Amino acid sequence: MNPTLTYNPGAKVFLKFTEKEEGVDLYINAGSDVNNASITLVNNNNSVEVDRLFEIDQSVQYIIVAVPKYNNYNTSFTFEYYTDGVAFPWYELFYNTWFVKHP
Repeated sequence: MNPTLTYNPGAKVFLKFTEKEEGVDLYINAGSDVNNASITLVNNNNSVEVDRLFEIDQSVQYIIVAVPKYNNYNTSFTFEYYTDGVAFPWYELFYNTWFVKHP
């Protein structure tokens, strides 16, 4: 997630797995926090596919779960992510830093 009170709301995280060996299943879930990640981002909660782009709203948190397959040692994977967040103007950042974040 982008830092609170730093970027305009409504931003998204873009996530893509670029490599995945055959010995691992990967799952992405989202929710209000990582302990309540009940939203599945892949249909039927299947393992993710390589090179599929996921768009995750920044109002939720997400968790990536890697489950190695039985008796398999080829379990590495890589992913990339970025955000489209737009920073607040300097005067809003100043206000948020000094009057909202601090008591």
